[in-house]
Amino acid sequence: MKYIFELFLTTLSFLTILPSKRISKNFGFKMFIFFPFVGLLIGIVCFLLIKFFKRFFSLEVSVIFTLFFYVLISDYLHLDGFVDTIDAMFGSIKKEYVEILKDPHIGVVGCIFLFMVLLTKYFLFFNNKELVYILTPVFSKTGLVFVGLFGRKLTDGIGEKFLHKSFFVTILSSVFSL
Repeated sequence: MKYIFELFLTTLSFLTILPSKRISKNFGFKMFIFFPFVGLLIGIVCFLLIKFFKRFFSLEVSVIFTLFFYVLISDYLHLDGFVDTIDAMFGSIKKEYVEILKDPHIGVVGCIFLFMVLLTKYFLFFNNKELVYILTPVFSKTGLVFVGLFGRKLTDGIGEKFLHKSFFVTILSSVFSL
């Protein structure tokens, strides 16, 4: 039981800005099991936040505060990777792809797509569907599991310990997300 709790805390620390006193590097792909649970936890907090903010602010302002929390709590993990990927895809020729991914600067195309993603999330949250607040983080974290299973690495990096490791773990985490 202690192992499972440590695995959950490590996953929570990996996917959010919340620190964990003891992070094990040995968990690797096993963290996939808890990706949907961490997404669910973030979703529930977003749901509670929007309900709280709506007591004091308009729906528009409440959505902005909640969206800010959603981006902040996940330590910009998805947005940074998304922008880097868009810049690399639309930036140049294929052999420079890895160099563009490693570049810490954001390109014009990445900036435009970042704005479009945030605007889309704003309108999804603004439509005031309670399930959207909860399910968006669940599906985004579950999507990472499938990227880990079916994706390919370009260079050695943090994602290497997740790629192609366990079909069973992927299916298990997907079932939990349903």
